[in-house]
Amino acid sequence: MARRRAGRKGARDAALTNAARSVDHGRVSIETLSKLLFARILLVASLLAGCARAGEAPSGRPVPTSLAQAEEAKRGGAQWTNGDIRAAYLQMVAAIGPANEAWKRESVPAEQRARRAFQMRHDARLLARAMMKDAAEVEALRERDEEKYGSPDGPMLDWLVARERKKGLTGDAVWEAIVASAQQTNKHVNEAFGLGR
Repeated sequence: MARRRAGRKGARDAALTNAARSVDHGRVSIETLSKLLFARILLVASLLAGCARAGEAPSGRPVPTSLAQAEEAKRGGAQWTNGDIRAAYLQMVAAIGPANEAWKRESVPAEQRARRAFQMRHDARLLARAMMKDAAEVEALRERDEEKYGSPDGPMLDWLVARERKKGLTGDAVWEAIVASAQQTNKHVNEAFGLGR
């Protein structure tokens, strides 16, 4: 078991190193940057959330970092409890705050930070749903989102912008509100899984 973890850690470290080298040499795709950022953020969020190791659910099961990984793991027999999935989702959402602080230090404009924060939250939602084993539960969530937001995959960025403008916000205040809302989760759902956030 320890050897397998060391192997996964070594592979992850090698991937991060290769991605960092690509960045250093100016040969980097957006996908590579996203994966590098996600891996770093997941590590920080895991530590902040009190998990023993990055990339693992509280049960110790590995957490996928992409929809493709989630589907592949499920085909291989992997299953997560809804509590594991919620904890992993909260780890991903917790990564938005530290990422936003880093973007501020890099002088990334409010609109770009909001777009990035939105995408991180949206990706976390889709990944959590991809991890779920009960297709009926996923469909119920999609139906609820379609009814509430007009999209089966949760609120889209234009919906969030319109919501903040209806509140009377303008300019950067709209974007800052989107960054803040991307970091908020449903307290009652969290508490139902024993996750007090």
